[in-house]
Amino acid sequence: MGGVFSPVRALLLIIFAFAALGVLNVMLLIFLQRKRQFGVLKAVGAEDRELQIMLLLEGLLMALAGVASGLLLAAGMVYTLNRFTLDRYVLRPVAVLVGLLLALLVFYFGAWLPVNLLRRATVDQLLRNRRLV
Repeated sequence: MGGVFSPVRALLLIIFAFAALGVLNVMLLIFLQRKRQFGVLKAVGAEDRELQIMLLLEGLLMALAGVASGLLLAAGMVYTLNRFTLDRYVLRPVAVLVGLLLALLVFYFGAWLPVNLLRRATVDQLLRNRRLV
């Protein structure tokens, strides 16, 4: 029972939840600030799929920048730990891959709501900045 409910796993779950909420917040803010722009694009003939891809690509570029900065910080921490301690730490490719997969998973959960709101919104709702349901 200690392995399943270990403090490390609980901490990782909390970190994952806060990261997903942060991404959701940023994606919703991007969407809400650009509702009228999306409405104009829809009014002139842009399809929902194109607008969704545009929103997802913008968020994905931010997520990749976050992953890159996180990997640089991790490499710096490993270098610093190796320099000031007797233990030797290595940033393994598996850890980098797991971090990248977790970042993509967090991005998926954070982007799901804004993309679905954009898909269901009408031109009138977007142009008049009305509440989306």
